[in-house]
Amino acid sequence: MSAGSRNAHFAVTTERSAHAHALPPVLLGLLAPMVIFLLIDPRAIADASLIAHVYMVAIFVIASIAYFISVFETPESTGLLADRASRMITVEKTGLLARSKLEIPFSDVASVRMDTRYDDDGYYTSVPVLILTTRENVQLPAGTTEADIATLRAMLHPNS
Repeated sequence: MSAGSRNAHFAVTTERSAHAHALPPVLLGLLAPMVIFLLIDPRAIADASLIAHVYMVAIFVIASIAYFISVFETPESTGLLADRASRMITVEKTGLLARSKLEIPFSDVASVRMDTRYDDDGYYTSVPVLILTTRENVQLPAGTTEADIATLRAMLHPNS
């Protein structure tokens, strides 16, 4: 058994996973003056100047564009945490505007392996993936090595 499989946690992260997304705080900061304005005097919006209306429409357009980008963008796997105690693997996916976490029980993982993918020019790259029992592939972070895959296998199947 490798040293990583004896530990309760095993983690692989990329540099991108440490970066915070600035868009939500910026949108909230832009929206805060209008929310405060509406809380102080809700009837004032009817008498508000054209600038306030343009301000609100601009915030709405920026928020809508950000939402549609985050919905249709394909996020990149930037983190992996395997917890032996809870028997869960958490894969962090980071996109341009959003971050999400996918939690997978050990029992749903059929195998862990390096897969070969080809780009448009025909060059191949090795991509680490989790193969689930539903035959779905979950791509692991780019920094995942063969040693990391061996450690994950030992955690998933300790008696093998």
